[in-house]
Amino acid sequence: MADGGTAAELARAAGYSERMMFRLLRVLYRKLPARNRTEA
Repeated sequence: MADGGTAAELARAAGYSERMMFRLLRVLYRKLPARNRTEA
């Protein structure tokens, strides 16, 4: 994420589907708490 990768690139690298990566990122944003990727 810090390198500016897209959700699709992150998903491929982690072995997840793109849809699952969006869900995981949403959970991460809530835990930080951040409203979006830039705030995270």
